[in-house]
Amino acid sequence: MSQPLGTIPPSATEAAVDWLVRLSSGAADDSLQVQFRHWLEADAVHQAAWAALSRSMAGFDELHHLTHQKSGQTKAVHQALSSSKISMQRRKFLGKGVAVVVMGVGTGYLANRFTPLAHFTADYVTATGERRNITLADGSRVQINARSALDIRYTDKERLLQLHAGECMVEVASDPLRPLLLQTPHGVLEAKGGCRLLAGLEGGRSFAMVQQGALNLVSRQGSQAIMEAGEAAWFDKQAIERKAANIAARAAWIHGMLDVRDQSLAEVVESLRVYHRGWIRVSPQAASLRVFGMFRLDDIGQALYSLQAVLPVSIRRYGNLLTMIDLI
Repeated sequence: MSQPLGTIPPSATEAAVDWLVRLSSGAADDSLQVQFRHWLEADAVHQAAWAALSRSMAGFDELHHLTHQKSGQTKAVHQALSSSKISMQRRKFLGKGVAVVVMGVGTGYLANRFTPLAHFTADYVTATGERRNITLADGSRVQINARSALDIRYTDKERLLQLHAGECMVEVASDPLRPLLLQTPHGVLEAKGGCRLLAGLEGGRSFAMVQQGALNLVSRQGSQAIMEAGEAAWFDKQAIERKAANIAARAAWIHGMLDVRDQSLAEVVESLRVYHRGWIRVSPQAASLRVFGMFRLDDIGQALYSLQAVLPVSIRRYGNLLTMIDLI
């Protein structure tokens, strides 16, 4: 049974969109075709994402030009789609084929770009571009970043926050009988009154940063670390890795800012994604550029303009749904 786009992992759908853009760029050759086939055949999830994206384009007899058409640039897309054993009747790829993505993508995936669907039933879920402040029953304060999901479980014996996605800043109120526990998929942070901590999920791991006070970090497999003010650590289920980090810069989203200090453009784009409802694709050639600066998270258009002003990149925006960043 086929899967709709909304039920496929966003990373797989993003990769499928990326392949569509690359194959329709006008520079696709036999080598790129081989790479695409390897990606497609490497995982059933890849095949499902490509099939769902292809089905979503069915029925469009005509698509608008988004850029000047280049000779032969649509051939690779036709070959790739036909070779994936998907019926592609009545489809035309004009320009760079990007209109296909903008108009044909499934409503489930578009809905997920507005609000993360995976944890929709959590107590608190923030949409793309949304931040939220919460005061808990004990007086603790929680600030939640965009595209985050948090459950609150308070009982007579414990205060438990479960962070399923995104990141949050917590100011822990004093309670001598109940330490506050912040749980992620990779471990638990135990903090007492007066602690101010930042925690989140990133790159398949969790991170914790202590701005004030101290906490005890325990991974799923039992590794432990005492963390004090100014310290940061990344952890998975097995191990804990301490790293230097500028906590004030990392928490700048609380004030609606992205504070970038010698990060790659790929990392900057990843931070912007949770504030932008469309796709942002950065080319591999531009991804490694180093970036410094302050960017307003509530005005992604201005942030992109600022990036273009200080970096050797071109930025093409197709409405609000697709942004392409390439090296000049």
